[in-house]
Amino acid sequence: MNDPVSNSQPVVSGRDLGKCFGERWLVRHSAIDIMPGESVALLGESGAGKSTLLNLIAGLEPFDEGELQVAGYKLASGEVDPDASAELRRTQIGFVFQAFHLLPHLSVEQNVALPLLLMGTKPEAALPEALSFLDRLGLANLAAKRPSTLSGGEQQRVALARSLVHRPALLLADEPTGNLDPESAERALSLMKSVVDESRCALILVTHSDHAASICDRRLRLADGRLSIDKAGSS
Repeated sequence: MNDPVSNSQPVVSGRDLGKCFGERWLVRHSAIDIMPGESVALLGESGAGKSTLLNLIAGLEPFDEGELQVAGYKLASGEVDPDASAELRRTQIGFVFQAFHLLPHLSVEQNVALPLLLMGTKPEAALPEALSFLDRLGLANLAAKRPSTLSGGEQQRVALARSLVHRPALLLADEPTGNLDPESAERALSLMKSVVDESRCALILVTHSDHAASICDRRLRLADGRLSIDKAGSS
């Protein structure tokens, strides 16, 4: 049973979460709560399990112990319900990754409209909405272009527009500026923060960059399977 997303309830709520690979617990005895409009940086060493935690939250991988609810969807431990998790991702989650994952055979406008089309929105409504988002990001003049003709910074902004066009409750960003030059990375971070603040969606930003983490309301660190407040980011 899925409950409606409420501004008074966490978008992500996890208790005693655990994920084991072989004999190694990448995540264990971890709790997390993220409210609408809240941005959280997730830090940790390479291989600590940050991307795995995002996959658990997105319903892409099953967790082995604990409880997890995301945008009103209660996820079950030990299994992934493919239909329920696909609906969760399609309707409530936006993704931004270091690799932009734009579809090369589609135009920029069609790439951005894709989440709406997958939700059943008709093209005559989805494409103007996509163009509106592109216009807000200064990319309307590129709507008919193919992704391969764009710069890395432009592709990142297209990916960000695509992740937000369906107004998700949760944005998951996994090293989204890792391949960008400093100027493009700064523009992308500023844009991400402003759009997330405006839409009131929650943000989890996986990053190794202290500067990227500084755009977030708070910082968590994953180490030895445990989530904790990142002391380096506390005042």
